[in-house]
Amino acid sequence: MTTTIRTPTTAAPATTASATAPAIEVDDRRSITLVPVSHRNRTVGAYIVRDGTARFHPVVDVTRIVAWSLAATAVTTAAVAMAITRRRPSAIGTVTMGHGGWVSLKNQPAPALHAAARGRPWWAHLLRARRLVPER
Repeated sequence: MTTTIRTPTTAAPATTASATAPAIEVDDRRSITLVPVSHRNRTVGAYIVRDGTARFHPVVDVTRIVAWSLAATAVTTAAVAMAITRRRPSAIGTVTMGHGGWVSLKNQPAPALHAAARGRPWWAHLLRARRLVPER
């Protein structure tokens, strides 16, 4: 996209960028002129004037890109760390299966005692296993 240079008729607001640096003649034979554009003491781009038309070329601020990338990485890392630390522990401990449907729940209080109609197997006593469903 090419545009022609026009002289502004009204004063530009204080917040817009302006070409404050002097124009630099790059090539006299081809009439190429470089006009740097700055905003708040920062170079934001340059107009390259060639054959009566001007093109604006913005400057890539690598420092700002790296700073925003690091900030985004820090926020993501903090969010993941908080999500991991706020995870609730499981409702029950380690479950191991025994023979005949007996289950052993480690680090859990024993369920309420029921009248045992039939006896528990010897290995259930040895492993301190409890049935997953209440005995009748």
